[in-house]
Amino acid sequence: MDSEEYSESNSSYEDISDESDSDEDTLDAARNWCRIDQENLAPPPPRFPFSGNPGLNTRMDGSSPIEFFCIFFDDDIVGYIASETNRYAEDFIEKNDLTPSSRVQKWKDVDSSEIRVFLGIIILQGIVQKPLQKWYWSQRPLLSTPYLKQRMSEKRFSIIMKFLHFTNNEIIDLETHPQPGLRKVYEVYDAINRKFKSSYVPERDVSVDESLLLYKGRLGCKQYLPKKRARFWIKFYQLCESSSGYIWNSLIYTGKDMPLWNESPKYKSTTNIVMTLLEDLIDKGYCVTLDNFYTSPELAELLLSHRTDIYGTLRPNRICVPEEIKKGTLKKGEIVGFQKGKICVMKYMDKKPICILSTVHNTVIVEQEKKRKKTHGKSERIVSKNPQAIIDYNLTMGGVDKADQCLSYYPTVRNQQKKYYLKIFRQILNQSVWNSFVLYKKNGGTMSHLDFRLQLVEELAKIYGESKHSSQNTTSSDRLTGRHFPSHIQPTQKKKAPTKICIVCSQKFNEKGQRVRKESRYYSLVYGACFLVLLSLSNGSNEKDSCGKNEKPLALLDMAEDLVSKAKLHYPTCSNDSKALNLSNCANKVKTLTYLEFTKKLIEEAKESLSICESCGERPRDCSEVLANGHNRSGVYTIHPISRYTVAKSVDVYCDMDTAGGGWTVIQRRGKFPPQQNFNRGWQEYKIGFGNITKEFWLGNDYIYALSNQGPCEIRFDLKDAKGNRHFAVYKNFRIEDENSSYTLRVSGYNGNAGDGFAFHNGKKFSTKDRGFTQAADHLHGASWHMDWAHVHLNGIYQPGVDEPKSIHWWVWLKNVGLAFTEMKVRLR
Repeated sequence: MDSEEYSESNSSYEDISDESDSDEDTLDAARNWCRIDQENLAPPPPRFPFSGNPGLNTRMDGSSPIEFFCIFFDDDIVGYIASETNRYAEDFIEKNDLTPSSRVQKWKDVDSSEIRVFLGIIILQGIVQKPLQKWYWSQRPLLSTPYLKQRMSEKRFSIIMKFLHFTNNEIIDLETHPQPGLRKVYEVYDAINRKFKSSYVPERDVSVDESLLLYKGRLGCKQYLPKKRARFWIKFYQLCESSSGYIWNSLIYTGKDMPLWNESPKYKSTTNIVMTLLEDLIDKGYCVTLDNFYTSPELAELLLSHRTDIYGTLRPNRICVPEEIKKGTLKKGEIVGFQKGKICVMKYMDKKPICILSTVHNTVIVEQEKKRKKTHGKSERIVSKNPQAIIDYNLTMGGVDKADQCLSYYPTVRNQQKKYYLKIFRQILNQSVWNSFVLYKKNGGTMSHLDFRLQLVEELAKIYGESKHSSQNTTSSDRLTGRHFPSHIQPTQKKKAPTKICIVCSQKFNEKGQRVRKESRYYSLVYGACFLVLLSLSNGSNEKDSCGKNEKPLALLDMAEDLVSKAKLHYPTCSNDSKALNLSNCANKVKTLTYLEFTKKLIEEAKESLSICESCGERPRDCSEVLANGHNRSGVYTIHPISRYTVAKSVDVYCDMDTAGGGWTVIQRRGKFPPQQNFNRGWQEYKIGFGNITKEFWLGNDYIYALSNQGPCEIRFDLKDAKGNRHFAVYKNFRIEDENSSYTLRVSGYNGNAGDGFAFHNGKKFSTKDRGFTQAADHLHGASWHMDWAHVHLNGIYQPGVDEPKSIHWWVWLKNVGLAFTEMKVRLR
């Protein structure tokens, strides 16, 4: 250098333009620069001491891909997504006038496990790429992807994607929101971005650049880049580790509401962006590499004041750049440089002039072997000369480009995605998978990027998913005896004689993958329920033990009793019968009813002479038998209810072993269990059950029917109000009839302190919003054994302490005031 190092300038600079700056530099600023003597080069300025501790902040005992993925998509984030998705779906259903045939009416709440399987399918779609989403579930052999069909149906995937949501729309305040332009996805984006930073400390060399996400939809902050083939983009500003491409921090461009560095009001946006991305790394000796969009002397001085180095390409028309750098002409291979403190600005002529700013380089030019070229069979060594600053820039600037390149191989973002927040979320998901892979490699992993993604998908499906094999692939006797019986289907308004799809005939497809034949009709000479009983008992599963010896006669007696009751119900009496032709006809009717009543009494006496099985050993029928087998702790157990009208089916239930002697099978629970379940559902969902048996749930009418028809059964209601007061009600006799009878309620024998409210519902049919007494179900916002109004309504809206008919209430205790907790549980007597 011609003179000693100059001290850094204390003058304040004008604002810097994002594209270029004015050529009007002040004379004072220009005098701070000292021209470098190329013949007598001083050593390059030393780097600041590095005080960072690179590596994972989380101890990883295992090495499976899912462990690294769950660093970012942990239980809190996945549970939050599931909760907001359920909330949005419920709000959509309530606010829109949907037709009964709408697929949205069949919405079933998602849980964390299903969300993880859903994410795995999105990741797999980035590996197995198809132009249309529906092709992943196509029946055509050329397009079929059987694995996806086994994990989730197309309808389920599509409806989850439709309702996938990340924030509560009702509480968004645009004035106080930290980034209103991202309000639909900000919570998840911000949480995962913070995990990117907290999970890993990058090495010394990092780089900042922008990453573009193609989007042409309606979004005010999308970028218009006319020089690119696709002109509309969502822009991500990213800070990546130079060596690995780990995405450590990112900032999505949203215009003026973009949150920037808190010390930056007097600086231009490019300086603010870099300082925002580096905010948690400054004062630790890091070195950041930038391109000419960000690099400026102003930014260099600001970073030096925070013990952070910088180098990168420079636009010569930036403020405070020496005049000779701006307008000087050089021959190829020549270099000119200027120094100001640690800041070195140089201009080198290659094919085109290149300007570099650096705080860790001088203007030294080094030889570099570029490639070897064969000429006339001989290998020729090609040597190029470049400044060391340019060589280092090429080595460390590619962090963002490396991440973008690897993400482009397996894109989870689909061009057809119309909602901007879903597109951003899918990009964040892809970035999370990439960062998981980088951490996996740094922890000693040996798999390739592709193998890592494939194993991650497999682990998500295996751990959190349940295989959805189609029934035609199952030929076990459990399937044939468990759910393949003829049954009567109730007529509808549109179809007087509805039928189910035949499992055999429906397997014929045309060239478009559509079923050629959808239904077949078979007529049985045997009453459907009798046919079911006879086949079930002839299976012989219980014939060998003492528990099964009396099952067949008891089943037939139960069936006879049921038929007699139905005959009495449908047979007219003579009282007040003005249409009776003569007294003899009336007398015959009375005589017939007398015979039916006498037959029913004989059946009851025959049943009393046959003992009912008291225990099923390793296959308990309900929680009372679980307790008898020695399990006295409340929790989840598997039982095998055997109704004489249905074949045994295994089901997981929650057993209450603490209340009133224990052995209670819980069939319903309401309380403060986030996310709250929606109990205003249709017939089919109440038939099969819904919810989480350790939180809020309905076991399912089919299972309740099976439990209550195994023998004498009692039901208990445990209630708690908003103040913590507890009451209960027990009914010694409880059962419901089958689906053909609309699960009609039979209950009697009250005892307790809550009041005899449930008895008012005796003899009533079960009603939902789409079947039965629908007006009451709609009015009360929940299904039950409804009348014009409800004495007992435990499937309403959860709003403790609120005096509202739609609330969960027990009228004879607290009128319509909402309860805070309820449990319905049954037990064999």
